[in-house]
Amino acid sequence: MTRLRALLVVGLILFAAWEPGVVIGRDGWQTLKLPAPAFEVQDLEGRTLRAGDLAGKLAVVDFWATWCAPCVIEMPDLVEFHQSLRGRKDVVFLSFSATEEKKVVATFAKKHELPFPVYLADAVQDGFGIESYPTKLIVDFRDPKRPLVRFRRDGTSTGAELHAKIKALLAEGGAKKAAPAKP
Repeated sequence: MTRLRALLVVGLILFAAWEPGVVIGRDGWQTLKLPAPAFEVQDLEGRTLRAGDLAGKLAVVDFWATWCAPCVIEMPDLVEFHQSLRGRKDVVFLSFSATEEKKVVATFAKKHELPFPVYLADAVQDGFGIESYPTKLIVDFRDPKRPLVRFRRDGTSTGAELHAKIKALLAEGGAKKAAPAKP
């Protein structure tokens, strides 16, 4: 009877946590089609990035913190991933630091010679449902009227995984398709 009760409790927990439209693959990535929130963030230099600035692109967004050991461990792979995107106009890497003061993040970025802008993202993490670090999102801004969060992974990721997700989205084609001709 105890085992049956335990299975029932686990089943209820899983049912309560289930979100319609969310599929988690064997690779730990969630496949989604959730509306992306509008946002505005500033980098360490004070430059502003708005969601609208990303129209026509796919964005790999990394939410992280300097005190997060897995975040720090995966940083060299993310630097390599960012460098692999050089010259691309259709894919961007966004580094969203959260939970810390600008001075702490700036010191970290300088010490680790991060080649990409780091944005202070405390104000936007709730809109994206960020509850743990690191968290990666792949957001499709190709249809600027309907940006979508397409993939999510809570935990570390490799550059190869990120490239595979981007490749899958690019294979789908753009979000905007030509309308059929009227007779």
